[in-house]
Amino acid sequence: MHSTRFTRVKKILKHHYLTMAAALIATGSIGYITINGIDFVPGNKIPSAVCETDLGEELGRHGHSEEFVWKGCLIANDTARMLSRFIPKGQHPDCVDCHDGKQNKTLARLWTEFPKIDRHGEAIDMATAIRREVIARYKGIPPNKADNTVTSLYFYMAAKAKQDNLYFEIEPPGAQTTLGDVDKKLAEPRCAEKFDEKGWPAGSPAKHVVEGCNLIVNTRAHMRGPIAGSWPTGMNCESCHRHAGDLVNASSIAHGAVVLPHMMTSMNQPVRFDRRILMCFARSMNSFDLGLDAKEIVDLNFYANWLAQKEHLPIGVVPEGRGIPLLYDTQGKGQSFLAGELVYETYCKACHGFAGTGGREWMNGAIPPPIAGPNSFNKTASISSPFRMAGFVHANMPPGATREHPFLTEQQALDVAAYLTQLGRAEDFTKKNPVQVFSNWIWIRIVNTITVGLPKESNP
Repeated sequence: MHSTRFTRVKKILKHHYLTMAAALIATGSIGYITINGIDFVPGNKIPSAVCETDLGEELGRHGHSEEFVWKGCLIANDTARMLSRFIPKGQHPDCVDCHDGKQNKTLARLWTEFPKIDRHGEAIDMATAIRREVIARYKGIPPNKADNTVTSLYFYMAAKAKQDNLYFEIEPPGAQTTLGDVDKKLAEPRCAEKFDEKGWPAGSPAKHVVEGCNLIVNTRAHMRGPIAGSWPTGMNCESCHRHAGDLVNASSIAHGAVVLPHMMTSMNQPVRFDRRILMCFARSMNSFDLGLDAKEIVDLNFYANWLAQKEHLPIGVVPEGRGIPLLYDTQGKGQSFLAGELVYETYCKACHGFAGTGGREWMNGAIPPPIAGPNSFNKTASISSPFRMAGFVHANMPPGATREHPFLTEQQALDVAAYLTQLGRAEDFTKKNPVQVFSNWIWIRIVNTITVGLPKESNP
């Protein structure tokens, strides 16, 4: 009896083993067919003599950024094959056939002019322009804005702009300001100061440049999403991007405009300027990922590129004082949140309030933001790292400090960063409230479907 049962169990197990083995073989075969020929190794790429000549020194490192540049070059020079997912089979011109610098501007030159106002008076970004080209010129299905095809073209166009030593041209040369007195009054006071310093924006993008600056200095008041003025965050973009987003060693957005897209080390992912803005909203603003169709992205991109133009920053060249400097414990004394509490009580509490939860008094045109607690930036924000926070404090705090002339010692900055970190802050909101995130996603797309559309044109 037992022998019969054992034999039956063996047959069942044998059958399942065979089934499992067959499934594994099938899965492996499908996987091999699916990925065979797809490059996962930096430096192993589809060969192209044209791109070797075209890119030259841009391929020196053979890293992931170069792979995106390479794919973008292939798309530009072998468009029908590389865009076969989106355009019908047949004979199609390559991107470079039209954008040859004679019939139309080169792709490198186009990079310097976006975002722009199209012939219909609509503000569009590069991703929208690419989508329209696929529709109008190739009669195809437009790629999603986040598609790697779009990202690869971003990398390639930026690389070519760097090779050609180009600068952004958001404001046409010699353009006269289109802003009247009423429009100028719509600028936030700190933006008006910035424009008095740099020159008021001119030409068709002017209002978008002003609105981009307004978003930096008074973010909640100028957001157009369903959370505008209601979501409980005390942050503005200017809380980190100081002086209306235009201060060295404080994440100048003009610097971001000329160095993006690039591979973000902490994520090992390609990050475009629009995606970086969304990351800031979701993390540093402790808010939502607004989606790539959000109007705020275009306005902020207008302002960042305009600043880069005014400061004559060459595309692709890393500026001095880019980002926020990291400050490490190089002296081996460690970080003490007890010592940091004393630093906070002495130098920070008067502005940022009890336990870092935000100020109550207007100072220099703004209410000091919360730097800890539920209304501050959340745990996934770049500045939540104690070493980056220490670097920001050392180079910027209290107001008036600079990296060359700090008010606090490096040890004091390290200690106060440890104190603020242990006070706690919110988790990543976008991963905690999927219902509200989905509602926001629907809202953005309904509004854009009604107001934007995709008019058919060949050369946006």
